[in-house]
Amino acid sequence: MFNFDKEFKYLLKLSRTSKLSGILFSYRSFIAAAGLLFVYSLIGTVFLECFYVTYDIWEHIPQIMAFKDNPFSPVDPYLRGDNTSHLLTPYHFFLGVAANLSGLSPLIIFYIAGLINLIFFLYSVKVLAAEYFGDRKYSLLVLTILLFAWLYPPVSSGYYNFAFIPLTLGYPYRAVFPLLLLVIARYNNSIRAIDLVFYTIAGALAFASHPVTGGFIFMVMFLKSALDRETGITKKVIPLFVPAVALLLTFLWPFYPILGFVTSANKLNVFNLPDAYKFYYHTVWTLLVLSAPALIMLKARIKEKKFDFIMVATMLLTPLIMVNYFLFKNEPLARMIVFIALMFQLLMIEWLMKNIELKNHRLLKFSALVMIILFALQIPFSLQTISLFPEIIQGKPVGHFSNIRYYNEFQNFDRWITDGGKILAPLPVSVMLSKTTHQNAVAFYFPNPSIPGTKEKSADVEKYFSTSSIDEKLAIIKKYNVRYIVTDKSSASPGSLGMGSVLLGVIDGYSVYRIEPATSQPQVSQ
Repeated sequence: MFNFDKEFKYLLKLSRTSKLSGILFSYRSFIAAAGLLFVYSLIGTVFLECFYVTYDIWEHIPQIMAFKDNPFSPVDPYLRGDNTSHLLTPYHFFLGVAANLSGLSPLIIFYIAGLINLIFFLYSVKVLAAEYFGDRKYSLLVLTILLFAWLYPPVSSGYYNFAFIPLTLGYPYRAVFPLLLLVIARYNNSIRAIDLVFYTIAGALAFASHPVTGGFIFMVMFLKSALDRETGITKKVIPLFVPAVALLLTFLWPFYPILGFVTSANKLNVFNLPDAYKFYYHTVWTLLVLSAPALIMLKARIKEKKFDFIMVATMLLTPLIMVNYFLFKNEPLARMIVFIALMFQLLMIEWLMKNIELKNHRLLKFSALVMIILFALQIPFSLQTISLFPEIIQGKPVGHFSNIRYYNEFQNFDRWITDGGKILAPLPVSVMLSKTTHQNAVAFYFPNPSIPGTKEKSADVEKYFSTSSIDEKLAIIKKYNVRYIVTDKSSASPGSLGMGSVLLGVIDGYSVYRIEPATSQPQVSQ
């Protein structure tokens, strides 16, 4: 059992008495660091604060809710039936079933899954160190590079840097990324038949849950098998076909058309918006930081004629990503740039191991200083998602700004409103209603060019709460047959419009009114 106090004291003592290489090359140091990371993640998860922020966590929660309500016939809340969401994935299915069986809320299940994903990630780091780099003593070095060797990465799924802990721990890619590390460490032409079955099923689930990472897993599987010089063609056949079989299996997933998603990846949809591809090219700053050691190790590979999966994957992805920026301008393809960063990080780990063996202490101290600076740059974003700090500063009760408090309070909507009546609420509240409850808001999403109706409905909601014209307000109420109004302004309440209403209660400072039936469809004055 992990003894946090004992391991922390060990790490503190080691930092005072040992050289840098002694700390980095200690498996016990990794265990202590992993324990610290888990405790930080646990606290950060419980006090995660981003309720009204448009992070993807609020795209995942409604999918879990859909599977919790009906595991085998989920109603897609993401696009309200106007389109198909790729977020009805196996990952959300498993979490939805867990929520259904346990009775826990989708948010709590999401949080628990995040902590499990972290444990899986730490395990995969240990396996990568032991079986790819040759010794588990390199685990802390691997963990450090994967988490901290980043400079201004995009705030997006697929990125596994420290700054996005605890925010993204429950995201699907956090469950899929450790599988990628295991594939890098263990996939080869000599693995047992049972392992091939495992990688086939796991690969299919990974691709169906996070296609970008799953696609790269397939690439690594294929390259590792094809480039293996130690096995003949007969031993390569089955491992080479595992990615293809896994991909075919994903087409059987019943809750969204994966084949259609793959073939339409270049079309305008909610996952490929105009100019969104540019966002992912911020990763170039990370690539620049890693470029010197990466290029040194790539040059050594060329000299030794060692064409392994790292080199070939880098050679394949780099020109493709460059052409995409100027020609294809495709968002899903742009997301693949994160895997160039991963290849560079693996090369940097090799470079550091080599220099540590050569006892190049000056270079190692410089590298450590760079890592500390990069780590410091990531701290602000991670801390700003934790509610404890603003609560202490503003003198609020512990947990006041946490997602859990907001989420639990919003569940009152489901207790108070059971007739499916249309709700008119400020846009941020409307969107969160759609993502955390079963309610029917006028605007269920922010304006999005690929989701029909969102632009018009959002504009009407904004107009209702900004206009001073009673006639315009009444016209909007009539247009959408509004039954409930949620507002924190007396000027937007039904009473201010001369309508009868009942105050159901107050949620997060917003009064919830039910319009009386006799006046629910008022006449607009001429």
